Amino acid sequence: CSSKLHAVMKINFLNFGACTFILAMVSVLVGVFWDRDKQTAMCSRTRPCYNLFVVQWKPEVCYDNAAPSCLDPATPNITIHGIWQNFYGGGWALNCPSDVTLQIVDIAHIEHVLRMVWPTLEENKFKTDFQFWEHEWTKHGTCWQNVVNVTQYFETALSWYDTDDIGRILNDARIVPSNEKMYLLEEVSRALETGLGCRVVPRCWTNTSRIQEFMICRDWLGENRIDCPDTDTTECDERVVLSEQVYHDPVETVSETCVVSTNIH
Repeated sequence: CSSKLHAVMKINFLNFGACTFILAMVSVLVGVFWDRDKQTAMCSRTRPCYNLFVVQWKPEVCYDNAAPSCLDPATPNITIHGIWQNFYGGGWALNCPSDVTLQIVDIAHIEHVLRMVWPTLEENKFKTDFQFWEHEWTKHGTCWQNVVNVTQYFETALSWYDTDDIGRILNDARIVPSNEKMYLLEEVSRALETGLGCRVVPRCWTNTSRIQEFMICRDWLGENRIDCPDTDTTECDERVVLSEQVYHDPVETVSETCVVSTNIH
């Protein structure tokens, strides 16, 4: 009996040792990945970044969406999503340490323009335009704050919106919104590259046959457009649709005058 007990104790000890070893290895791996995440949170000379100017194609983003800006015909088809900081080789710089938060006073002088060309189109995510802007600054703008301050982040986006006129470029190439006609993705990409002088990436991130965004790349200081690296993938099919948004006039309702009877039954 003592030999059997000894054998059982030995097995239990070995199992305990194996479990301890596995837990230790998991802790090490978690630590490695956690440190790696913290390292990739900041752009640096050893891990350089470039800027990704992302604009949305409103008719597609607004599909089945009742956000006020989606229902407003005055909202242009191209709206701003944000300026993101990407690492060469893949990955993003996100939520960088900062004690600077967006205040309405920072953008009061351009707020009316932001509401027109940088509205929230996804009401389920952001109830107000300001919440959307606040999110973009906190998640992305903070990683560029050694180049621009919070006000300049939004001013720069508006400046690039004016110079990178994707809507005009597509129209000049006779690539016009349509819910029936399909275009070769190569045709769309070639038109954008001709118009802007660099590789631009159309992006289809929900439906692979329908363009939802365009990504334009610039160097770290934002001074020059550059070819978007191959790591910025399109996720689109070979043939794509550039959706057309159809607005419907409000349905007029006829109200009837009801006669209230004073008879009590």
